[in-house]
Amino acid sequence: MARLGDRDDLGISLFPMFNILIATLGVLVFIMSALATLSLSSGNVVIDAMVCGTGDISCNVNKKIPTYLEWDGARLVLHPSKSEVRIHRSLSSIRNWEETYRYLDRSIQDSELEREIKEIVKDSESRYFVILVRPEGFESFSNLQAYFSSHLNLDLGYEPLLKEWKTIQVREHND
Repeated sequence: MARLGDRDDLGISLFPMFNILIATLGVLVFIMSALATLSLSSGNVVIDAMVCGTGDISCNVNKKIPTYLEWDGARLVLHPSKSEVRIHRSLSSIRNWEETYRYLDRSIQDSELEREIKEIVKDSESRYFVILVRPEGFESFSNLQAYFSSHLNLDLGYEPLLKEWKTIQVREHND
């Protein structure tokens, strides 16, 4: 019959378990610090418009060039010129689509935005609008989206923005 000589041979070591716990804790600390760093960002939105030459390979991937509009529920701001169109009426309070479209047509009339819309309609194969939506503009954004996509037949993208974010100057890259 075999016997164990020492009482120490009977014990279970907890060091491997502690090693696993410490490694897991290290990973969690890394993740938390990365999230904290990201949440302390500058609060700015940089609008990057990319202007490409004909021989650039990277430009063949995205053939359309965006034009940025900022929407806060009461005004449309065209970037980079910062010209704006005030919308005095709540779009979500208008009864039907036709009335909404007429109201927006009248509001935009004789503005820089109207000229930009006409340019994009002419060149819709290579240009489109991206609407930067502020929290105050979410309620009426579906009406504005329908105006651009259904009424004007334009391609449209959108990006939600936090209230405290500020848009800064557009940077153009010539590649």
